[in-house]
Amino acid sequence: MSYIPQSDSGLEEPRECAGCERQGPFQINHDQSNFVDSQTAVVRDLPAALPSGELPQSINVRLEDDLTGALPGGSTVRVTGVLCRRRCEETFELYLDAVSVDTSLDSAPADSPELSTTTRSLSEFVDAAAVAVTGLPDDVREEETKAKLITPLIEALGWNKFDNSEVRLEYTDSKTSLRPDYALFGAGSTTPDVVVEANSAGSRLEESEDQLCNYVRVFSAAYGLLTDGRAFHIYSDTDGGEGPVKRAEVEIESLPDSDAIAELNRDQFRS
Repeated sequence: MSYIPQSDSGLEEPRECAGCERQGPFQINHDQSNFVDSQTAVVRDLPAALPSGELPQSINVRLEDDLTGALPGGSTVRVTGVLCRRRCEETFELYLDAVSVDTSLDSAPADSPELSTTTRSLSEFVDAAAVAVTGLPDDVREEETKAKLITPLIEALGWNKFDNSEVRLEYTDSKTSLRPDYALFGAGSTTPDVVVEANSAGSRLEESEDQLCNYVRVFSAAYGLLTDGRAFHIYSDTDGGEGPVKRAEVEIESLPDSDAIAELNRDQFRS
């Protein structure tokens, strides 16, 4: 009798008899085999629950015994399990060995802030950002800060990130090699009206002030915004040729009441 553990890749038979080394084919002894109900499913992030700019991820989930069938297609669920890995050709892939499945997630609690792919107001952005910053590590990267905090703010100010005539990332032109993180163009503008320099959350903004002011001068922008997603320093150019000056420093919770931030709203740049 040869015992061969099975996987999801199809029936695996012994290569030879463990006793006499005879080659197959072999027959399954059903009375001495152990059959387990199982289900393999794919769980994906809810796009509407992700910060703007973050792509949904997915993972395979394996369920056995009483959990089999607990993941109906298209349902909203929360799966708790053990993260495992198995060999797949020349690499390893992660999967979740499910322990429990919660299918009672048809609607979010009434008091939870709504996280949407586009925040519709500054107040909604502040509520969503409060959730996003929870648990961020001290060494959070600039890319994650931009995706979870800064791009959603720009959208909350009315700028359409999908419109190339309004929002450009790492923008430059033929006159310079400088590349601000964001360049915002008002209606009919051929040069940026607002340039944005993004730093990782918790960084010292003062260290990037000269860089931001240089962007404002070179691109002849009306405004500059220097931010780490939690604090916001607003600059504007002056008519006297003195260069950009700092207009305001605003903390994230004060954004909805800030006149300086309101001046960066897309509506202020319509022709």
